[in-house]
Amino acid sequence: MRFLPQFALLTLLIALGVYAAVVALARARQEAVTEVTPAADPPGEAPTRMPEAVATAPSTPSRPQEGSAPEVILERIKIAGGGPLLLVPVEFKGKTYQFVLDTGCSNGVFDSSLAPLLGDPLSFQDLHTTDGVTRVPVFPSPDAKLGGLSLQTGSPVVAKDLRRMREGLGVEVYGCIGMDFLARRVFRVDPDGGEIVFLQSPGADPGRRLDATVENKIPYVRIRLAGLPEPQPFLVDTGCVPGGGTGLLRADTFDALAGQGRVTPIDTVLAGSLSGPSMRRRGRMAEVEVAGHRHSDLIFSASQRNILGVTYWSRYVATFDFSGGAIYLKKSGRFDQPDTHDLSGLSVVRVGGRTVVVAVDDATPAAQVGIRPQDVILKVNGVSAGDMALVAVRSLLAMKGAKVTVLLGRGSQEQETSFTLPN
Repeated sequence: MRFLPQFALLTLLIALGVYAAVVALARARQEAVTEVTPAADPPGEAPTRMPEAVATAPSTPSRPQEGSAPEVILERIKIAGGGPLLLVPVEFKGKTYQFVLDTGCSNGVFDSSLAPLLGDPLSFQDLHTTDGVTRVPVFPSPDAKLGGLSLQTGSPVVAKDLRRMREGLGVEVYGCIGMDFLARRVFRVDPDGGEIVFLQSPGADPGRRLDATVENKIPYVRIRLAGLPEPQPFLVDTGCVPGGGTGLLRADTFDALAGQGRVTPIDTVLAGSLSGPSMRRRGRMAEVEVAGHRHSDLIFSASQRNILGVTYWSRYVATFDFSGGAIYLKKSGRFDQPDTHDLSGLSVVRVGGRTVVVAVDDATPAAQVGIRPQDVILKVNGVSAGDMALVAVRSLLAMKGAKVTVLLGRGSQEQETSFTLPN
C-alpha cells in the first residue's frame, strides 16, 4: 500500500487533509457559488455516456482562417519552477504571492493566512468534498492582479489553510486562480517556454481543436479510452496533481477496464480530504486518445470522477478558449514523457525546508535498508535535498533500476545508506 500526496481541486476549494503523519490531498468542487456542492454525473448515467449538458461534437484540427489578424498578446506570465503546478505571481495588498492557475476551481481561493486582508466574510458555506462536508468562509472578490490583469471578477472567494498542500508538493502556494477569471480569457500554457500567455484570440494556427464545454463553471472534454465504445467526459483540471500520474478515473470504469485487461493495477494510495481519508487504487491505462493524439501506459487513480490533471496538459502547448468552446493542442517536448511512480517505498514531504519521511511501505527497498518515518533526508546521491525541488527528489525515487544513496538525519545522528530500485 502506497501513501502519496494526491491533489484534485474539484469545483471550489482544495480539500486538504492529513491522515496520521501522511500528507495526501484531495480537492473538492462546488456546483454554484452560493451552494457549495460537487459537480456530479447525472443519477443513473452509465460511465460510457456523456452528461447531456457536456455533449460535444468530435474533435477536429484547427484551420487557419484567411486574413486572420496577427497574434495579440494581452499579458505574458512566467511559470514559477520547483513543482508540477502552474504557479504564477499574484499581487495582493502590496505583496506578491504564488497562486495556482486552476481550471478545476470554480472560484478563487486564498490561503487562510491572507484572510485578515480579505475583510469580513459574507457567510459560511458547507463545502461537500469527496469524503464528507466541511464549513468554509466566503469573502467578497478582492482587488488582486496577475500582471496587468485584474483578478477582481465580482465572484466570491474562500479562505482555506493551504499549509498541507505546501508541504505535500514542496512549493509555496497561497491561493488558486479559478474559472471565474479563466472562463472569460483565452490563454496559452507553454511548458516548453515556461510561460502562460493571455491572448485576444486563439490565433490563426493554435493547434488541433478539442471541443470543451463548461458545466456548473467547470470545464469538460471527451476522450476515448481503449476498451470502451463511447468517449468519456473528463474534467479539465490544471490544479490536479494525482501522485505521479495523469488523472483520476471513475471507480466503476477503472474496474471495468481492469476486468478487460485494459488497466493494469499498480498499487493503492491513501488520499485525504478535510472530511477524512480514502483509499485510491492506481493503474496504467492501455491507451488514451485525446483529439486524435494517442498515449499508452498513463497512470490513473480510481475515484468518483474522471479528471485530466496538469501532468496530462503539460504534454502540449495548450491554448484554452472556454468561451469559444475549445482547447487547442500542439505537442510539447513532454508529449511522450512516461508517467512514473515511486519505486522506493518512501513518502516524503517538505516541512520547514526539510525533506521528511512520513511513511515507508513494507517489503520495499527503503524498508529493507531500515529507513523509518520521521527520518530526514539530508542528501540524495550526494546532492543536498534542501537544494532540490521536492518533485526532483521524487523523480529520483522513481527511476527503474537506479541505485539511490541517501544521507539520513535521525535525531542528532546522521547515516548514509543505499538501495536499488526495481526494474
